[in-house]
Amino acid sequence: MGTGIVMSVPAHAPFDYIALRDLQQQGKYTAIRPVPLISVGGYGEIPAKDAVERAGIRDQNDPGMEALTQEVYSAEFSRGKVFDRYGGKPVREARDDVAVLMMERYGSIPMYEFDNRQVVCRCGSRVFVKILHDQWFLEYSDPCWKEQVKTQLDEMALVPPEVRTEFNRTVDWLKDWACTRRVGLGTKLPWDPTWIIEPLSDSTIYMAYYTIGHHLKAIAPEKLTPDVFEYIFKGEGNPTTVDRETLDRIRSEFLYWYPYDYRFSAKDLISNHLTFQLFHHRAIFPAELQPKGMVVFGMGLLNGAKMSSSKGNVFLLEDALEEFGADTVRMFLVGSAEPWQDFDWRNELVSSTRKQIERFWTTVEEAKEATGTSDIDAWLASRLQHRIESVTAALDSFQTRQALQEAFFGVEADLKWYRRRLPEGATGGAVMQDLCRTWVRLLAPIIPFTCETLWSEIGGEGMVSFASWPEVDESRVSPDVELAEELLSRTVEDIESIVKLIPIEPKSISLFIAPAWKHEAFGIIAASADKTRVMREIMQNDGMRKRGREATDAAKQITKLVLKLPPELVKQLAGSSPDEQAVLEGARSFLEHEFGVPVTVQSAEASTHPKASGALPFKPAIVIE
Repeated sequence: MGTGIVMSVPAHAPFDYIALRDLQQQGKYTAIRPVPLISVGGYGEIPAKDAVERAGIRDQNDPGMEALTQEVYSAEFSRGKVFDRYGGKPVREARDDVAVLMMERYGSIPMYEFDNRQVVCRCGSRVFVKILHDQWFLEYSDPCWKEQVKTQLDEMALVPPEVRTEFNRTVDWLKDWACTRRVGLGTKLPWDPTWIIEPLSDSTIYMAYYTIGHHLKAIAPEKLTPDVFEYIFKGEGNPTTVDRETLDRIRSEFLYWYPYDYRFSAKDLISNHLTFQLFHHRAIFPAELQPKGMVVFGMGLLNGAKMSSSKGNVFLLEDALEEFGADTVRMFLVGSAEPWQDFDWRNELVSSTRKQIERFWTTVEEAKEATGTSDIDAWLASRLQHRIESVTAALDSFQTRQALQEAFFGVEADLKWYRRRLPEGATGGAVMQDLCRTWVRLLAPIIPFTCETLWSEIGGEGMVSFASWPEVDESRVSPDVELAEELLSRTVEDIESIVKLIPIEPKSISLFIAPAWKHEAFGIIAASADKTRVMREIMQNDGMRKRGREATDAAKQITKLVLKLPPELVKQLAGSSPDEQAVLEGARSFLEHEFGVPVTVQSAEASTHPKASGALPFKPAIVIE
């Protein structure tokens, strides 16, 4: 829709926002404030402003403005919603609703823009458009067919879920599709051999062909009649050109794989191939063989710009493998984005991935000789069970990047704390061998060549690709041990933060533990459904009410703490809080070694120090002198 009026939308267009900011810095138009209409996850109230400031854009001439604009527009279109006061619909739907409203109520008409530039093929040749007479069409406009596809979509698992809107929009948008052409490679139209089926129309059920293609190579083409495929795919008819035993074997393999669980493809194919194949599956196959799900991939970027063979902005896979190696390429691609997000290939970042693999290799090699035990071993074994659970859940949801975060960086972080907590001179106990046997299996889907070699090095049976996937060993999960170490690590972080801020050399550290009544208040606040009304719940407790101002001040601080802590941790603490005095007292020698000064641990109630009253559950008061 066009009005003829040039609009400025500084809340949503980065170029408009930066132009307004440049003018306002010159003292012009200072009364103008951007008015946002759309909210989008990952951006602030004014998306354009948030994006410009995060990217550190200097002015309108900044070379990063073009890419930033595309990023914001893409995010708003794919994930944005108009504000509730304007209807609350996704941008994709709201845009069409506004167009309908303008035509119905205000007499607007569609405006078609013509582009006189030449259309160039990927091969570099000019493209010509020709009107063909007696063309054949696929009737995607059929309302009954559309409804069948929409019903199928409702029953399918789509990853990511946001693409469901785009699929439904495509089903509504599709009209009759020209499915044949006169020249080129392809299958001749059976009932009119003067025409060739165009590629998109001829690639709608080849997922089914994948399952049987290797069998068909052994059968003479003239024997592969339509009756043969009717029997293989639908179990109907009695074909005579191929023996029944062979047909049953082929059909059995087809039924082993069908219906397919997930189809993997790129997001730019939603508007054609991926939606077409749903139409054709509904038309050909029975209900029990309909697709169950699809995973839609993002696009590839090279140094921030979209990869395009026609523009020469590509980095060939074979070149990447030659320069960096298969495992490095695999780990970088998995780690750079989730499958449905765009990945950005940058050589310098790929090189850093190789160093990460080398660290992994070194750790596993060194662990082969690890023996003995240490108190902290139980914590490492317990953490490993959580990593197994998280990696498995992420892979089940196709969150490959999240799986890598847990399987590599998560385990590395655990090992870093584990080594820090080991007694002086110790390098790690036998638990390291158990961890590495699991670690190699967790990373095998991502860096298989490295893991195959390491699996052999550590005495694994057969190939790691055929080894059983790690399972959580509940007997090694120790919530109390993990909670105690979480308290200690958070306390260490708090001490380090204070030491960085104070201008004196520390001589001693005192830790004050919150009293029991504050832990009781923590439990009340954690269990409250409405944190804004929690003070009323606190004051209904006789013990808290008697403490008066002291209880209300503590409740405010505890509420802030509860909102900052991870929900799972709050739930754990509310159910079973650790003996903080015993935990920190038991780790006193560790703390003294870390900070090089004497450390004392005492109850806040037993102290007269003015800062002792600031002790909160899971957050001791810290005094450095």
